[in-house]
Amino acid sequence: MTILSGLGSATCFLRTFEIPIVAGRDYSRENKTDPMDAILINEAMVKHLGWDSNEDALDKKFKSLAGEERVVGVFKDFNATSLHQGATPFVLNIKEEERVNGFFLRYVAIRIAEGATQQAINTIEQIFHQFAPGRPFEFSFLSDELNKQYKEEERLSRFSLALTLLIILVAGLGLFGLVSFMIGQRQREISIRLTLSAGHHHMLALFFKEYILIIAAANLVARPLSWVLLNDWLNNFAYQTSINLSYFLLAALVSFLLTATIISWRTLLALHQSPVHALRSE
Repeated sequence: MTILSGLGSATCFLRTFEIPIVAGRDYSRENKTDPMDAILINEAMVKHLGWDSNEDALDKKFKSLAGEERVVGVFKDFNATSLHQGATPFVLNIKEEERVNGFFLRYVAIRIAEGATQQAINTIEQIFHQFAPGRPFEFSFLSDELNKQYKEEERLSRFSLALTLLIILVAGLGLFGLVSFMIGQRQREISIRLTLSAGHHHMLALFFKEYILIIAAANLVARPLSWVLLNDWLNNFAYQTSINLSYFLLAALVSFLLTATIISWRTLLALHQSPVHALRSE
């Protein structure tokens, strides 16, 4: 459960972060009893307390540190933590006592108009020093703070990209070596077929048939395994994106194209050798 307390912060919090009210109303400075009697909760808190609906939660009693308060509004769920977890029960409370405000108030959130960032920061700093002279002015952007929660995913993404490129390179070199060895072993057969008027297209099709079947079998094994591993990784997040099958088809297409390119290149090199020289060497 998360509790946000403080008079100024609570009355402007939802508007600053553009979080909609789904039932009831927001705090109002015109309602003098709100600081002591009113409280706002999110939809997850409504479910947590077992109330039937957002509207049903209105005017219900809610026990807080100050005693019993009345629910005046329900706001839409939002994530106070990273997307690894779902929205948790959240309470938005205000208090007028200076002692309570001083205990809970740690940060001030300010929304800045686009294109006026530096000017706004300078103005905020001046106002800050008026109320807190001698204290250091420290600030950060919400987008930067959110990105810090996903550093592990960023490192994993860069590592996966580097590992993928390395695997493609090693696989390509291995496939080229295998094709070169097999074609070298069958150089005499190639020369005889060429001597008997076999066309280049016929020879390419002969080698394609052998290796494409191997690549197809490898894809049939790799794609389901990749699907299982990706689903297992996505289970670490409360909010998940769907796995697009087109990525698997693209990966299979790349593997076929890479195989076709290597086979074509190595086969054409063998086909352009003199059959007489190859037979004489045999």
